[in-house]
Amino acid sequence: MSLETKELSNTRILVSAQINPNIQGEMAMENISGNLECEAGITGTLQPLDLHCESVFTTDNVKIKKQAIESMKIKWEADIDSNEVTYSTRQINLFDGSWSLDGQYGFKEHSAKVKLNTEQVSLQPVMQLFELPIECKGIMKAALDVTLPIDNIKQMVISGSWNVTDLVIPPIEAKYAEGRIVIEHGTAQFDKIRLLQGKGLAQGDVWFRLNQPE
Repeated sequence: MSLETKELSNTRILVSAQINPNIQGEMAMENISGNLECEAGITGTLQPLDLHCESVFTTDNVKIKKQAIESMKIKWEADIDSNEVTYSTRQINLFDGSWSLDGQYGFKEHSAKVKLNTEQVSLQPVMQLFELPIECKGIMKAALDVTLPIDNIKQMVISGSWNVTDLVIPPIEAKYAEGRIVIEHGTAQFDKIRLLQGKGLAQGDVWFRLNQPE
C-alpha cells in the first residue's frame, strides 16, 4: 500500500467472525448463527475510489432459523467506485444444486439489486428454510431478481420465474411445473402456474401471506 499515491497493490485482508443470535445490539442476527471467514485481495486506488476485490468467503457450522447449512466456500469478485459496488460469485453448491448471483449496491440509493439463479436445487430444504409448513419434493430451477432497500429490509421485493421437475405436494404430483413468483409486503404470489402430468395440464394462480401460509 502506498500512502503517497493512496494506491493499494494486492493488499490482503483476513476477517473472521462468529455470529451468535444471543448477542444483543444493532448487529444481532436473531435467525443466523455460525462461523464466518473472509479472505480478500484488494487492488486499486482510494482517491479517487476505484477498487477491485477478489475474495473467498468460508462458512462453517451455520444455522439459519435452526436449519443446518452445509459448509461452503464462496468466491466473490467486486468493483467499488464512489457511486456503487458491483459484485458477482462463482458457482455456490447448496441444497444439492448450484447457485450464482450478481448485483450492485448504490451508495446514494442505499439499495441492493441482485440477480439470483439456481440449477438442480432440492426443493424440500428450501421450503424448510422459509419455515413454510408445506410437504413437497422436487428439483427446482429459478431465475430471480431481488431488490433490497438496506434502510428497510421489510420492503424487499423478489420476482422471477421458476420450474420444478418431479414435483410432489400431496396429493398433487406433476412431472413438470412452472410459473412466476412475486414476494413483497409480506405476501407471496404465484402466477401463471402450469402443472403437467402425462397428457394432463392444470393451470392457476395462488397467493398467501408469508406469516399465514395455510
